[in-house]
Amino acid sequence: MHDLKPAADDVSSADAPPFLRLWAVTRMTGLGRSTIYRLVAQDRFPLPVRLASRAVAWRRCDLERWSQARPLVSRPAARTGSSPSPSTARSPGRVANG
Repeated sequence: MHDLKPAADDVSSADAPPFLRLWAVTRMTGLGRSTIYRLVAQDRFPLPVRLASRAVAWRRCDLERWSQARPLVSRPAARTGSSPSPSTARSPGRVANG
């Protein structure tokens, strides 16, 4: 028989590790490494804590609090009776250069 590990959603918060390494933070937030460190430098992301001389991690509770403070994406207002502007309309077969 194979031992199956539970999915991340199946793990209760009591079983979740209190510290997350960078790879886990990138997966949790969807942000890249450079973006995380840039936001840390701008005081817009939680600071990591030192676990050892060459190891840092983030507190899960700090990341959850940061995530909860993020604004929700609002839905754009419905436009009635107008067609898309030429700057936003795209031809089906058009490929962007670059």
